[in-house]
Amino acid sequence: MVGEIPAALLLNVAWPADGPVRGERVAVAGRTEPHARVRVSGGVGGAEARAGPDGSFSVPVSLTEGENELRVEAESVMGETTRQEGAISRDSKAPTATRSQVLGTDRRAALLVGPALAEAPRVQLRRAAGRALAWGRGAPDS
Repeated sequence: MVGEIPAALLLNVAWPADGPVRGERVAVAGRTEPHARVRVSGGVGGAEARAGPDGSFSVPVSLTEGENELRVEAESVMGETTRQEGAISRDSKAPTATRSQVLGTDRRAALLVGPALAEAPRVQLRRAAGRALAWGRGAPDS
């Protein structure tokens, strides 16, 4: 007697990140049957790709801020389908520093981090005498 093949063997999704992601796009990757059509719905619209000869796939998906319910569906070349659902949370807000903090120093220079400007903290490297050597803004993680 031949039993039905479990869906986990036909579609195995490696959901990205355990916690929230910062970027607006992520790759939903995994493995399914060779050359299957893989569709991801949810987030901002949907996306589609073909699995390779080894069954691996990677589909870029655009996310909205907050919780994104996603549905991954694979359709084999024979027309059989299987699906998995999952969620990816997006939090694009960078943490802010509320006051200047000295992160490191030696006798010649100190690294200071100040309040957030336009969602990115201001960073300065100063000589001990107080003159700025370099400055800039950090970018939010992607």
